[in-house]
Amino acid sequence: MDSKDPNAYRPEDEMLKDGIEIPDGVIEMVGNEYVDFFTARNARSGEIRHLQYQTFEDYLRTSRELFWNSTLTTSDDLRELGLDFAFPFVRKEVLDFLGRIASLNISPQLSGDDISSHGVRVLQAIYKKWRMKSNDRVEKFWETLYGIVNGTVCLYVGFDGKESTKRFLTSYNVETGDYKFDVKKVKMWNDVRVEIVPIEEMYLSKIWQRNIQLQGKTFRLQNMTYPEFCSSEFGKAPMAKYVRPGIRIAEDSLYFQLLSGMGIDTQSHVQVLTSIDTDKDRRIVIAGGIPLNMLGKGKKMITAPIPFHHKIQPYVWSIHEPIDDKFAYGLSMPFKIKDGHKLLNTSYTMLVESELRGIDSPYLTSDIEAPEIIFGKKKVIPVMDVNAYLALEPVESFTHLF
Repeated sequence: MDSKDPNAYRPEDEMLKDGIEIPDGVIEMVGNEYVDFFTARNARSGEIRHLQYQTFEDYLRTSRELFWNSTLTTSDDLRELGLDFAFPFVRKEVLDFLGRIASLNISPQLSGDDISSHGVRVLQAIYKKWRMKSNDRVEKFWETLYGIVNGTVCLYVGFDGKESTKRFLTSYNVETGDYKFDVKKVKMWNDVRVEIVPIEEMYLSKIWQRNIQLQGKTFRLQNMTYPEFCSSEFGKAPMAKYVRPGIRIAEDSLYFQLLSGMGIDTQSHVQVLTSIDTDKDRRIVIAGGIPLNMLGKGKKMITAPIPFHHKIQPYVWSIHEPIDDKFAYGLSMPFKIKDGHKLLNTSYTMLVESELRGIDSPYLTSDIEAPEIIFGKKKVIPVMDVNAYLALEPVESFTHLF
């Protein structure tokens, strides 16, 4: 919304009506968080030499579109016949490689310099022991696929403390049909949560530091619909009632660019910024410019500490193929073989065009009043000069090249 619009929603006004006053120190802290976030975002928003002078988001878009096989090789001749196509060379290479990796059944390992051994044991135990065994291979498959396609995969290892209402059948009489339920609010038997973080949501304070635990400060910018926000852990915070969709939101993110054709717009979304600073032991969550997880009230309001006993970044960071020792992101397979993919598709397109021209050769003529020659009509076609017509005979392609 336009901040200059007198009818625009202002959360500060609503807070004052409820007797809530945000201290100047907290307002300054929120401003500083956004400054640090935009600094981290700018560090990867420009053209990056490691990525053939593409921006990071262009690099991700190229990799994903190649894997989706959504990039067609343009051909005017084939388009007239409704034959636009793209052979999925990149997709085949990715899935073949993924199949070989998945068959090895490799267990994830955490490593890094100067990481607390206690913290590593805690995260390793959570990751390996608290997963449903029946779902473990499936999750590894998707995590590996994400890393291959995007070059980098980041996993969040945390907990989910949400409660839900469940009904427990305590008695049932088959003859009379009487039954009795106990209704309870319960948590999941396993509240540990491991999820893939979309890599475009993660912003690093040190883009040259490949060890996530040595970053010091990380940012995660999540885009949610307003109903999703309300049902999430963020929507349960007391200050969440002042958050409205569409306020203080960035429209230039890859999320909106890739989904712009699916009815995704900023007016129906909320952006949640989560920063974790291990140097200062604090976790700050801001939605639409409103801090959600502050402790205390009024002048006693302070930032909340990191809610994990290990006090390290709750992320696992891995790359598919290294680009440079001083670059945190990895090289994706689609981006690596994109030129060969384009060459093969272009070559096959030219081969098909050549073969079609050989079957249905065009005619050259100097006859100004040339009639339209349509094969199969079996009729006499009058022409001014029969010698003025010459069938164009394309040179046969070298099939061994393909």
